[in-house]
Amino acid sequence: MNVVVFTILIAAVSTACIAPFALALAAWSWRAGARAAIVDAIAALPLVLPPTAVGFLLLELFARRGPLGWLHVLFTPAAVVIACGVMSFPLMFTAFRVALETTERRYFDLARTLGATPLRAFVRVTLPLAWRGLLSGVLLAYCRAIGEFGATILVAGNIPGRTQTIALAIYDRVQEGRDADAALLVLYVVLIAASLTAFSTIPQSLAANDWIVFQPNYRGSDNAGNDFTRAINDDSGAGPGRDVMAGVEALKKKGFVDETRIAVGGWSYGGYMTTWMIGHYPIFKAAVSGAAVNNLLDQYVLGDGGPGRALTWGSPFKGDNAKKYIEQSPIAYASKITTPTLILSDTGDVRVPVVQSYQLYRALRDNGVPVRFIAYPVGGHSPEDPLRQTDIERRYVEWFSLYLK
Repeated sequence: MNVVVFTILIAAVSTACIAPFALALAAWSWRAGARAAIVDAIAALPLVLPPTAVGFLLLELFARRGPLGWLHVLFTPAAVVIACGVMSFPLMFTAFRVALETTERRYFDLARTLGATPLRAFVRVTLPLAWRGLLSGVLLAYCRAIGEFGATILVAGNIPGRTQTIALAIYDRVQEGRDADAALLVLYVVLIAASLTAFSTIPQSLAANDWIVFQPNYRGSDNAGNDFTRAINDDSGAGPGRDVMAGVEALKKKGFVDETRIAVGGWSYGGYMTTWMIGHYPIFKAAVSGAAVNNLLDQYVLGDGGPGRALTWGSPFKGDNAKKYIEQSPIAYASKITTPTLILSDTGDVRVPVVQSYQLYRALRDNGVPVRFIAYPVGGHSPEDPLRQTDIERRYVEWFSLYLK
């Protein structure tokens, strides 16, 4: 079997095997609180011990005269699964534990007072609230299993076609001086990890409708050096807007873009850029502006991080600083917007208060622009529960479908 396929399957099996145990232990630890401190520490041991030390312990455990020697799993694919599972277990358990801790315990307690058993309350109430953290734990464990080396080589060996994983194969290729082959395997690992850690469902849903999805890496992100990141300090909208349009023009030149059916959407700063784009470029037929900072003056006064802007621009209430706040506020250009816009926000958002969305809604209504405003009655910068997350995704698709016919 191909070493890449073998590794992917091994990682999937090991992750599936440890998930029930990690969830059960995390649930018990969550309910036990401080009493579970010792168990939590033991569960985290493979994370802090050298992988070869863990491998040695497993070797002793499954050796012919060891406690589990009767299983005869050493130097078999099953040994690879065990090594990967043991080494990735702490990451999954820790992520599960944190995910459960961040849920509102009172909902669980409320379900109990209404007659639900602890198991039913946990399954029907707590797990849906913690799904994002649980998914993160699964992905972390899977990625860790993909790259496992130290424990595996001790309990399963490095047998090509039988127990050799990508990590072991890379080691072999380097030892043999086959650097090109090793680099190719490293590329496979990077692609696998990136596809897991950078997966976003909304772009996939849009692409599933046969729409071309363009996710621009405009200035301000953190992957092209400090200057690139700081480029939006004094230019929050215009510069990134030009970056976006440059990408749109590049796509047009490829000949497969319908210029009469282009939409734009985003959340938070992506929402800010959405409102900015539709106020400056009349090419968009539909827009979704989520939790957008539309008025920087109001953001300074009401947002939990608003005063931080004073570090770069100064207070808007000193001198003529307010001019910059106004010029870089998308709401200042609302009278130029003609794009049908869906506005989404949480009523309890302290990062970007919902008043920002109300202002955009009123501005578009006053100018006769088709607009719909959905306010979710929850706290946080975006809904955390799966039902509202799914609703947001559905509304993206439905709104774009309505105007991109």
